[in-house]
Amino acid sequence: MERFVLCFAVCFACALGACVVAGLLCQTGEKLRSLRRAGWACVIAAIVATIYGGTKNILNRFSADEGITVTSAEFTRATNGVERARLVYSYTGADALRTLWVRQSVSNEWEHLEEGWLLDGRTYAGGTNTVAWSVNPPATNYLPYAMYWVGNNPPPVEIEESGGVEIVSFFMSAQGVAITYAVDGSVLHGKTGALAVETSQGNGPWGVVHEESVTGTVTNTFSQIGFFVDRLTRWRVRMEVEK
Repeated sequence: MERFVLCFAVCFACALGACVVAGLLCQTGEKLRSLRRAGWACVIAAIVATIYGGTKNILNRFSADEGITVTSAEFTRATNGVERARLVYSYTGADALRTLWVRQSVSNEWEHLEEGWLLDGRTYAGGTNTVAWSVNPPATNYLPYAMYWVGNNPPPVEIEESGGVEIVSFFMSAQGVAITYAVDGSVLHGKTGALAVETSQGNGPWGVVHEESVTGTVTNTFSQIGFFVDRLTRWRVRMEVEK
């Protein structure tokens, strides 16, 4: 009887252990399946990242004419996995093909997309225009511009530079005064500069004594006959350039 009870206990323990082992194997298998699924997810994510890793949201670089609102803008840079550079943007407004302008800085003139960009097409649906541009391979050297403008009236060039005019020499005698000044044409950016020679008596207001238009690098001399030796006078050369 004791032997039977002992055998029964051993068999029961073996059966219980088998159930536990089976349960653990099931859990392990489920975990392996989960890990396998996670592993495939990682692989898929890596593939997606390889294909679309060059895509960038550049909506903050876009502006437009009054009455036009740019709603989305994405630039896809050509990489090893993407052969074509691509620009896609959408805007709401009138159903018309709007000009796209680009520039790198507020001091640059606006221009159209550089040579190589092809208009893939434009769609209009539900009040939204979507325009797509692309560059055929190889196009890895095409990068997004700093500024984009949709419409026909982009803002003017902003010239924020100081300087550009230098007083080269100053001569005063009992007969008059002579001021030689040089203009650096690089600050004009194709515009016309309004140059003025000004003077003031003591700490009084400035008055213009000479004006001219400047279109490039130049050195000129301004002369004025008069007796300034015993007076406190100030002189300056100033130039303004339209934005």
